[in-house]
Amino acid sequence: MIRLVAGEPDLSANVTIEKFFIKHYQQTKFDLNNFDGKSLTLSPGQTYLAQLDMECHLPSTLSAFANPKSSTGRNAIHCKLICENGKEFDAVPAGYRGKLYLLITPRIFPVNIRQTETLAQLRIVSGKRRFLQGWELEHLHRQSPLIGNTDCEPVFCDEGMMLHLDLTGEPAILVAHDTRRTLPLWERRSQYPGQYFYDKGLDARGIIHLEPRQFALARTREHVRIPPGYCAEMMPFNPAHGEIRYHDAGFIDPGFGHGRHGELNGSTIVCEITNVGAGAAQLANGRRISILRFERLDDVPDQVYGENSANRSKSHYQGQQGITLAKQFRPWES
Repeated sequence: MIRLVAGEPDLSANVTIEKFFIKHYQQTKFDLNNFDGKSLTLSPGQTYLAQLDMECHLPSTLSAFANPKSSTGRNAIHCKLICENGKEFDAVPAGYRGKLYLLITPRIFPVNIRQTETLAQLRIVSGKRRFLQGWELEHLHRQSPLIGNTDCEPVFCDEGMMLHLDLTGEPAILVAHDTRRTLPLWERRSQYPGQYFYDKGLDARGIIHLEPRQFALARTREHVRIPPGYCAEMMPFNPAHGEIRYHDAGFIDPGFGHGRHGELNGSTIVCEITNVGAGAAQLANGRRISILRFERLDDVPDQVYGENSANRSKSHYQGQQGITLAKQFRPWES
């Protein structure tokens, strides 16, 4: 792992990681193999480049796309996958054979990381990606409702289904504050969120103000249901809707809030909200925050989100109704 002097590389031209990027931007190098099970602390605001413990050998018919894991996003850790001679973040072109790298920037908390930690996930895609249009989602919603709460009607557009902010729960929103306490990523339910990491952030009018670079967690009004034959993702940050980023992870697995046979009545999506602008930002209940776009899978997966397997426990975020914190935290206590 390498700490970088500068931030993310310019991918408008081909980037050769080892011959150019590391040579010109490396500041400090860490070999996690020499830490012998111990952890390395990554500091907020610093960007690190990690070579992943895998290589990608894709045939010409397959490409891949990456996104941070849910707990990575909820811990305000910004991650971007890059590959040799890459032209896009989080994208591996068809036919690629080579190493993969991850740019890691903790935004708020110092985090302790070990060599075996997983921060991102890779999805393999056959052919060209195609997202369902609004009329297709309306038809799918009639067959299998895409939201479970009866007090909320879905709003469809050409790109997908609109999502709105819900600031009515308890807590309605949690705002992260600067702390010198490190967050060990391998520990589960070990941290008390209100003690060092988060505060409730609404004012008397039910409005939240975020200062530049401030980070918060809130939920969607929609209790989303993803049928097993589909997956979804929140559309990327759009500055036309304000200089606020509403998600870092953003990928929604097949069966989320739905189960294999439709036995669940929806799960809220927890939004990772960051003010990326130069001035203070204001959020209010009911604000449109993103569009959820859907893809149809070639087949129903053998295991949908939330199901147990021989070596995997039940998914941490299945069935969430309020703000479910990352796996490292105990549930919020008011």
